[in-house]
Amino acid sequence: MRSRENYATDAVFECLAESARRAVIEVLCDRTTATLDELADAVAEQGDTRGGPADRLVPELHHRHLPKLADAGLVEYDAEGGVVEATERTRAADVVAQSVEQCSLLSPDVDATGGEPVHLD
Repeated sequence: MRSRENYATDAVFECLAESARRAVIEVLCDRTTATLDELADAVAEQGDTRGGPADRLVPELHHRHLPKLADAGLVEYDAEGGVVEATERTRAADVVAQSVEQCSLLSPDVDATGGEPVHLD
């Protein structure tokens, strides 16, 4: 049987698996508070434009990413006021994300798609 802590840990890693959510965490480590529009602009500036330009990121952040981050306790999100705030867990999540990124940089021969390792001979 899985403990409550394991589910919480899984929720954090699930949040960090998405690049837009990692960008949100990174922005909030610098600012601690941002409006939804400011956050969309900052995420778009970081180059995470999978959702399109900043104005197209707003609904994606509002409906998908911010609720998931809030459920995991990584941000506080006032959906009515459109304000996002860092929590005490935001910085820790950023450290985890940066650590994982460093691991991927140290292992360039691993296929990022989850397939077999790619050997660069």
